[in-house]
Amino acid sequence: MTRQIAFLLLLSVFLNICPCYAEENNKQRTKDAPGTAIFVMAVPVEIQVEKRGSVQEDKKWNIQASYPAISGLKDKKAEKKINQLFQKHSQDLQKKLIKNAKLNKQNVKFELISQYSIKETKSPYFLIVLFDYQYTGGAQGLSSYRYVTLDLQNNCILTLNQLFNTKDAYKESLQNLMIKQIENRADARQLLNDEIYANLQIQEDQNFYIKPCGDLVLVFNLHEVTPYTTGKIEFVFTEEELKSVGLPYEF
Repeated sequence: MTRQIAFLLLLSVFLNICPCYAEENNKQRTKDAPGTAIFVMAVPVEIQVEKRGSVQEDKKWNIQASYPAISGLKDKKAEKKINQLFQKHSQDLQKKLIKNAKLNKQNVKFELISQYSIKETKSPYFLIVLFDYQYTGGAQGLSSYRYVTLDLQNNCILTLNQLFNTKDAYKESLQNLMIKQIENRADARQLLNDEIYANLQIQEDQNFYIKPCGDLVLVFNLHEVTPYTTGKIEFVFTEEELKSVGLPYEF
């Protein structure tokens, strides 16, 4: 009985140590980009993500900004261009917030928290999520998400229109599918009004991502479609749903 108790205690210690060791190894491999090591095995090239950014503290503002710098693409020119876009996105947010904070006459401290994460997606893609939160006064701040899908075969950022061969015709079909999903919700009467119908438009730079199973997800941030209280809204479409309205979905 004593040996059995000792063995169970030893097994418990081993099971607790192993996950920690694996997690630490993943952190070292991905250079502070959580989750990257989990997903790089599913893509044809191994993408590494390095954390860049800065922290700025002032009486009028507080900035904690980080952005990704990728490596591993076969096309180094494309890789450089993508990294420049990530850097510019972060720098533009910081410059705008500082400028507005300096002009602000009220006793309000502006805040910017800009982060990124790696999200699992379908091969041969690699998905980076940019998260930005800004507070510039008022009752609450404003947060937004930007999903950036890297096409590892073509060394570029994937856009929604590249998934369809119908040019602009896909926009109307997707909008009809979105309206149908909202109308099927229990709270449709509270959500649907003329303003929401008008805002439910597919943009050229439409925010979207692809799930590991292949489902297409369209994303609308705060205030883009619904009121602030509704929050970020997503519409999920299976390959079968898209093909049912004549959209040749190719991921």
